Amino acid sequence: MKNQQLVKQHYDLGHKYMSKGDYEEAWKNFDKAINFGGKSLVILDCKAAAMSKLPEWRQNALQVTKEMISKWPKDFKGYYRQASVLHTMKAYDPALVAVKKAVELGPTQAQNDRQFRAVQELRASITIEKSEHDRSKAANDKAEAAKQAAERHAARKARINYTHLLSRDIVLTIAESGMVENPNFIFRMAGVCRQWRDILVGQQGLWGTLVLGKKRMDKKTEVYIERSGGRIREIRISAILDSQLAGKISGLLRPHLSHVHRLIIMSTGHTIAHLNHRWTGCMENLQHLQLENQGGIRHEESIVHGLVPPRATSLTRIEITGYRYTSAICPGYHFESLQTGLLKPSGKQNVLTNVKTLILRDCAFDSGFSGGVMHLEMLLGHFPKVETVELSDLKDLAMPAPDWEPYTPELPFLRSYTINNTSANIWANISTPALRDLSLPSHRLPPLLRFLQTPGLASALSSIRALDISESPATDQDLLKALACLPALEFLNVTGCPLSNTFIEGLVRKTGDKEKETVLPILTALSIARNDQITGGPVLRLVRSRYPGEDTGKAGGSQQAKSMGSAFKPAKSVFGRPTTRAPAPTPTPSSAPPKTSRVPKDLPRITWLNIDHCNLIEPSVIAHLRERVRFVSNAFGQQINQDRIKGKGKWRWDMSGEMGACKSEKEPCGVRKVPGMKDEWYIYHTCEQDDKDAEGGWVRDVGG
Repeated sequence: MKNQQLVKQHYDLGHKYMSKGDYEEAWKNFDKAINFGGKSLVILDCKAAAMSKLPEWRQNALQVTKEMISKWPKDFKGYYRQASVLHTMKAYDPALVAVKKAVELGPTQAQNDRQFRAVQELRASITIEKSEHDRSKAANDKAEAAKQAAERHAARKARINYTHLLSRDIVLTIAESGMVENPNFIFRMAGVCRQWRDILVGQQGLWGTLVLGKKRMDKKTEVYIERSGGRIREIRISAILDSQLAGKISGLLRPHLSHVHRLIIMSTGHTIAHLNHRWTGCMENLQHLQLENQGGIRHEESIVHGLVPPRATSLTRIEITGYRYTSAICPGYHFESLQTGLLKPSGKQNVLTNVKTLILRDCAFDSGFSGGVMHLEMLLGHFPKVETVELSDLKDLAMPAPDWEPYTPELPFLRSYTINNTSANIWANISTPALRDLSLPSHRLPPLLRFLQTPGLASALSSIRALDISESPATDQDLLKALACLPALEFLNVTGCPLSNTFIEGLVRKTGDKEKETVLPILTALSIARNDQITGGPVLRLVRSRYPGEDTGKAGGSQQAKSMGSAFKPAKSVFGRPTTRAPAPTPTPSSAPPKTSRVPKDLPRITWLNIDHCNLIEPSVIAHLRERVRFVSNAFGQQINQDRIKGKGKWRWDMSGEMGACKSEKEPCGVRKVPGMKDEWYIYHTCEQDDKDAEGGWVRDVGG
C-alpha cells in the first residue's frame, strides 16, 4: 500500500474516533498519518484539536500549534487553533492575542462565511470568559482590582493615542511652531514618547535656543551644547547668577559664542557684568543684543564693544535698559575736544555702523567724562544706517549748543522715530527724508504746526504715514492746522489728548468745492481712546463720510438721526399703522444737476478704530460703527492694553482687523508671532490669496 493511501486511511480513522469521542485514538491516528508523509496544515490542526480535548495532552497540543505558526505564518489556522487550545487552558490573555491575529489574517465574511463565523465566535467566547474571570478575581483581591483598573485606563489611553501615526516631518513642524511661543516646548514634546524623543534629540537645529531661568542652569547648558553640536544661536538669561555659577556657565558657552546671533539678558547689573567680562570680544557674529538691568541705572564700561570685536559689523539691533549711554555703548569713541564735548566715531570702530534698530529705555545721557555732554544729535550720529529709533524715559538729556554743527547732517534710512517725555527736536540739525512713522507720546511740544515746519522734517512731511501724539496738550484747532501738512497720514493716535467733537468734525470729508480742504484724505486708522468729550454722532459721521457709497455731509447726519430715533420718539412703532409715503420724484433730463456737482471720488475708508474708555460714545452707535469698520475696539477694562491703543503688535493698524476677510469666512485667517521676535506678528493665511484682487496697502506680511 502506498504512503498516500495510508495517510488517507489514518486521517479518516482519526475523524471517525473524533466523532465517537475517543480523542486519544483520534490524535494517534492523525499522528500516524503525519508519519507516513502527510504533514500538512490540515492534519496538524486535527491533531492539535484532538489533543486539546485531553487535559494531559494540552501542552503537547500547544507545541503543535507553534509548529503550525512557524511553518505557515501567513495562515490564520495556526493562530485560531492556538487560541482555542489556550482558551481550554483558561489562559485568556495569550488566547486573546492569538485570536486577534487570527481575525487579522482570516477571511472576510464574503470570502468564507463559515470560517469567518468560527473565528468571531471564538473571540467573543474568550472575551466574555476573560471579563468574568477578571471580575471574580478583583472581587476577592484589592491589589488585583487596582491592577485591572490601571490596565483598563492604559487601554483607553492607547485607543485615543495617535502619536505613532505622525511622520518625522510633522513632529518637527509641531516642535518648531511651539518653540516660537515657548522655547522650552521641545522638552514637553520629547517627554511624550520614545519615538518623538529620538526624533527631537537628533535634530540639532531645534536645540539652538538656550533659555536659562530658575534651576539646573549649568546642567541645561551642557545638554543644549551637546544636542546642538555647539551651534547655539540664541541665549536668553533671566536668572540672577552669582559669580561662581556665572563663571561656570560662561566657561561652558565661551568656545561656542562665535555662533550666537541673539543675546538677551534680563537680570541684575552684577550678572550682566560677570558675563560681559568673561565674554569679551567673543561674539563676532552677534546680530541682536538686548540687555535689561533690573537694578536701576548702572555705570558699566564697554557693554557693546566689550562683547563684540572692534571689526565686527554684524550687529543690527541694540536694546538697552538701565545704563548710562556713553559709558555702556560708546566707549570706543573719542572726544575731539573736552571743552566742546564733541563725540566723533573713531575710524577703527565699525560695530555700530550697520545697526538698524536702536531702543534705549531708562538710560542716562551724561557722558561720564569731565566736560563732556551727550545730546540726541550725537547719539544718532553713531548709527548712520539706523531705521528704527525708540527712546523712552531718558535722563540727563542735554541740548546742543546754538553753534553746534552736526557731523551727521542726514539719516537717510530712518523710517520710525519714537521719543517720549521730552521736547528735544533732532530735526533742527538732522534731515530724515525717509521718515514714515513718528511717535511723540507725552511730548511737550511748541505749537505742533511750528514743530512740523522744522527744516529737517520738511522733506518727510509728504510721506509720513503714522503719527502718535498721545497724552499731549494739543488743542482742536492747533492739531487740525498741523495735520493739514500731512497729506499721506494713514494712522493717527490722539489718545488722552484734550480734544472735543470739533476735532472729529474737522476730519469729516468735505464735498463739492471744498473737497480739496479735506484733512487727512487717506486716513484709515484712528485711535481716540481715553476721551471724555467726544460723542458718538461725530465719530459715526466721520466713518460714514469716508465709506464708499454713503451719503456725506449734513445729509448723512440727518439720515442717521432719523434712523436712530430718540428716547421720546422711536424711529418705528410696533403698534402704529404703516405710513405711506409718496414715491421719490424721478429726475428728468431737464432737472438733472449740472456737471460741476458730480459725486467726488471715494476716499479710503476707515478700517481701524479704537474708542476704548470713551465714556460719551453711546452703545447704540457701536453697532453702526462695526458695520462699516473692520476693527473696532471699545474696551472698558481696568487694564489698558497699550499695544491695542497704539495700533502695534497683535493689533497693528495696518494688518487686517478681521482675519479671514481677505477671501473666505469659512476658514478665518489668524495672527502669529514672528519666530524669535517679541512684538512682531504676521498674518497666517488659511485662505487662497490672489495678488490681483488683494487690497493694496492693507494686508501686510509682517507687523510689529
